[in-house]
Amino acid sequence: MKRIVIICAVTALAISCSKSQQGAPLMREWAFETEYTKASIDDSGVFSWQQGDRIDIWDATSASFVPFTTIAGKGRFVATAPDNASFSLAAFYPSGIAGGTSYISLPSSYASAAEATAVFPMYAPVNEGDNTLHFKHLGAALTITCTSVQPELDRLELRSAGTTLSGRFDLSTVSGNQLIQQKTGNGTAEVRFSLSEEGTVSVTIPIPVGTYPVSICLGNDTDHEMLVVSSSSDMTFERAHRYKLKAFDYMTERYAFAGGTMESLTVEDDSVNW
Repeated sequence: MKRIVIICAVTALAISCSKSQQGAPLMREWAFETEYTKASIDDSGVFSWQQGDRIDIWDATSASFVPFTTIAGKGRFVATAPDNASFSLAAFYPSGIAGGTSYISLPSSYASAAEATAVFPMYAPVNEGDNTLHFKHLGAALTITCTSVQPELDRLELRSAGTTLSGRFDLSTVSGNQLIQQKTGNGTAEVRFSLSEEGTVSVTIPIPVGTYPVSICLGNDTDHEMLVVSSSSDMTFERAHRYKLKAFDYMTERYAFAGGTMESLTVEDDSVNW
């Protein structure tokens, strides 16, 4: 009797393990190629993928995004995912910026200038059976350079009266391109920095497409005050452009941005791929 019980128990365990193994999906490596598309930006407006960059690709089977990583920084992205994954609809850079296949969220705070620069949101349509991704930029970017910044300051904030610069942005289709457009709100974009002595702060912040005013403020965490050092009338920001404001001196200059103070650099020299 005892022997029969033991045999039954072993048999039941084997069946249980077999069912468990059958229920677990097989995993495999998936790979996608990005044609010419680039993510980071240098001072001349040149972009390039960097080792460790991550993108998200929508998996219809799990109804969720799967993060892919470029190991060598050459634009080939790989991930380990279930064999039954069905990659389709949309891919986004950087990983984590999309809440769904039709919208993204711009951060309200960046831990450093490098972190802000890296968040230049891009979108690529994904067609099942095609592993080549053609990314295009969703918004614009604004570069701000301030000299003679005092070491007690530790944050720069970009504001716009009546227009939000952070939070959720739904994708719109304009002239065949997906983009994020300005919308009413008061969300700001803050970049943290640290200086050991008086120096220069330069940040590049992703912004939505549209025509709106901006204000630049500097402050610190100690007294929680932000000094508005400069503001503007309406300025127009186009998709896939980086705008460079004329550098200003924190100690001596307080001016409104006017004609001739902003330089526009297109990142669409290769319009086919951007």
